[in-house]
Amino acid sequence: MGLKNKVLHVSPAHPATDPRIIYKQVPALAENHTVICLLAGPLPANFPKSIHVVTLPRFRRLGWRLLLVHPLILLHIIRFRPAVLHIYMPELLPIALMCRAIMGLKVIYEVQENLRLKFDRKSYNNHWLFQWAFVAFDRLARQCCYFIFTDDSYLTEYTHLRFPSVVVHNYPDVQFIHQFSAALPIPVHQTEFVYLGLISFDRGLDTMIRAIALLKPDYPAIRLHLIGRCLFSHRQLEGLPEYALVQENLLFYGQTDHAEAMPIAARCLAGLALLKPVGDYPESYPTKVFEYMALGLPVIASDFLLYRSLIAENQCGFCVNAEQPREVAKRLRWLINHADERTAMGQQGYQAVKTYFSWDIERQTLLNYYKLLK
Repeated sequence: MGLKNKVLHVSPAHPATDPRIIYKQVPALAENHTVICLLAGPLPANFPKSIHVVTLPRFRRLGWRLLLVHPLILLHIIRFRPAVLHIYMPELLPIALMCRAIMGLKVIYEVQENLRLKFDRKSYNNHWLFQWAFVAFDRLARQCCYFIFTDDSYLTEYTHLRFPSVVVHNYPDVQFIHQFSAALPIPVHQTEFVYLGLISFDRGLDTMIRAIALLKPDYPAIRLHLIGRCLFSHRQLEGLPEYALVQENLLFYGQTDHAEAMPIAARCLAGLALLKPVGDYPESYPTKVFEYMALGLPVIASDFLLYRSLIAENQCGFCVNAEQPREVAKRLRWLINHADERTAMGQQGYQAVKTYFSWDIERQTLLNYYKLLK
């Protein structure tokens, strides 16, 4: 393919196994573009050979990324000379806008979180200088970049954009995910639950641990699979009085490729999404909810109005107060003891996501948007 079809996707924070990038967007775009990714390494052993990924050194602290990773990203941009630069982090805006001005690149800025509402919740990378730079470059981007949003709620934050924008929801690839549960109509492990995604106290880790502790006397073998990157210290974890009681019942996997995470989740009773009412959580759907539904799992989610409209309407789980462990434990117990109703909830969720919340629809939206850049 010619230079005009070359696309470079870049993030110094997203892992090379990021499911939205690797399993959804890149395969879709690869049909008509040469797609190259710069993502945080390393690559897993079973990584698809058809996807061209250059791994970047991974640093948690933004300061180190600015000093050691951003110059490397700039060199790769000059080396590959793409027609479209698709970035996933606001920290890349200075590089992207410079390359746009000098090299004539079209820049897509994909917004995956409302960072303005989350700075005060961050335990690192929240220096006032970083906040000031974010506001300044974010405003500049509105006049220089094309925007992709992963949730409709961001449309109220980003107004008066110079170029067309689009919402490409992070709905699951149902066919890819459901293959892991198709042969498991009844979960193998009757007292096991799963959480997918970034793990933090704001995302309900403390509530989940306390709920498991309440159930352990009656279900000693109960397990909670926690699959995702941890955003807390071991000291914070040990600070929970219930942690010592249920430590052996918690399985932390860390950042895990979707192809490895989905078989684990598929064998559980239900999926949890107990986000606290902070930042933009009450206004944004967590991708994990749709992934649970695609697996045919009932969902236990926060009692936000947005979540209730999805879960209650489709009768695929329960909405609970994410700060009330007893309420969570009550619903977990109910799911353990009501196999037929649990299976029905899972099937109703699967049918809903297959019909209304599938990546198939979003895939075409993405492709149509890229055509605007020609």
